[in-house]
Amino acid sequence: MASSPAPSAGPSAPARLDRQRIQHQSLHFPRTSIFQLQGVADDPDYVQAFVQAVMEEYVNLKKEMREQTSDTTLASLTDEVGRLELELRKGEQNLVHFQSSNSVVFLQEQGNSAGSRLAALNSQVRNAEVGI
Repeated sequence: MASSPAPSAGPSAPARLDRQRIQHQSLHFPRTSIFQLQGVADDPDYVQAFVQAVMEEYVNLKKEMREQTSDTTLASLTDEVGRLELELRKGEQNLVHFQSSNSVVFLQEQGNSAGSRLAALNSQVRNAEVGI
């Protein structure tokens, strides 16, 4: 057990408490939010106020850590959304440019025409082979 001077009495601690030594032991269980704190001193009210104050600070610390993590995550997601919006706009601009410089109907007709010509040539080849 460690020993430390307890904080002076605050608004939540009984007013009659003076500084005194508290024997304390704390355990934090890995990968959990469980924190165990045990204190021993001559005045049980003082120990209770000390342990309560430490636990409140622990809860506040955990809350601040979660808020910082949330803020970091939000900033990262906001940056990613901005990057994706820019990428989407560029893609839309490229599509508009492609559509304006290439007539899709014209390209389809060219493909159909080339397909018809190929079919005719294949037919001629088959006819020539049969005639040989």
